[in-house]
Amino acid sequence: MAKPISEDTWQKILHKHIVDGVGVRALEKEYGVSESTIRSRAKTAQIAQVKDLANQAVDVSRKFQEMDSFAQNLTASLACKLNTISMIAVDVAESEGKSARQLSALKSIQVMELAGQSDPTPEKLMMVKMFGEAVNDSMKPTFNLLNANKAVIEKQNADIDSTKQKYSRIERIIVRPKINS
Repeated sequence: MAKPISEDTWQKILHKHIVDGVGVRALEKEYGVSESTIRSRAKTAQIAQVKDLANQAVDVSRKFQEMDSFAQNLTASLACKLNTISMIAVDVAESEGKSARQLSALKSIQVMELAGQSDPTPEKLMMVKMFGEAVNDSMKPTFNLLNANKAVIEKQNADIDSTKQKYSRIERIIVRPKINS
């Protein structure tokens, strides 16, 4: 039985295969890992995503190089600004999530106190209601960020589906020759 391959070694193997173009058979001989195992590790969803993003990066780089210097500076500044906004939004959502957990804990304490009372005062009930509203309000940035990400992912999936349909139609045209009657 072959000894297990460490994750560091797998990263080297995949880098040599995908980036450096080393063939699977050569890697099999060098590392003692079967061809099929290397091929299966090289065909994961993560590797597909890496290849897709690398291709997109090349396309963006080409388009960027075609721009004049003003447009390049404007693009770089806008990208930097959007990245900063994105990081701030994540930080706010994380912070608000922590606040919501703390407020929820305080609300739970208030509810437990009310449970022991036979006739809670309107002030105590109002306090529980206020904590509940504060929890809901503090979670809004987090939910907004999640919904924004969901919308982006749904658009990407729709674009992928649309591309698959286009290729399917092209494939049918190419593969199925027209039969003259």
